[in-house]
Amino acid sequence: MSDIKFVQQDDGSTAVVITLPGKHLGADAAFLADWADTIFWALDRLRSGAWDARGTEAVAEIGTALSHLETKLTPRLEGLRDALVRQHFAAGGTYTLLAAALEVPRSTAQSRADKVRDAAPSRWEAWARAESYRDSGAPIQIGPDDDRPDEYRSRPTLDEIRAALSELIDHMETKLNDEHADRQYLTERTLARLIEMRDAI
Repeated sequence: MSDIKFVQQDDGSTAVVITLPGKHLGADAAFLADWADTIFWALDRLRSGAWDARGTEAVAEIGTALSHLETKLTPRLEGLRDALVRQHFAAGGTYTLLAAALEVPRSTAQSRADKVRDAAPSRWEAWARAESYRDSGAPIQIGPDDDRPDEYRSRPTLDEIRAALSELIDHMETKLNDEHADRQYLTERTLARLIEMRDAI
């Protein structure tokens, strides 16, 4: 498991320092950290009331949160779950033990497991195993409904790329105007997003 430490900052906020386990995550670690950060950021913005007022900035930020959660994190978590279910039985697990892990009735666990095992591994299950997946991450605008092989997936249009870049620039300008912003973290996050966009072209 990862080693997690909480460090109190001078401004009263709390920094979370995660030491990653193993050496097999590669470039995916940066993307996953960026998208997982969205969970904390969105929860904080939602609970603080920062998005209560109507406006283009709030809409843009909410859109970023939804994009990261729905098209980036959710399909990967589903792929990891399916890979673990398949591996559970390969390691000698049973329906009863799976039901206990999932906290569902045995019949439900069997139904879910059979659905996974009877189908070929999805794109995101293959990603979880680092099989046939580009180390740099998935192209932008990829969601759970677009799991076709790369050669059949449509590339983003210039308008979509411009829109994504405009969103990124607006986000950077907002953060850079915040005197409490962590500029090093902002730079790393922006770089990860730019790499993602580059590989989508």
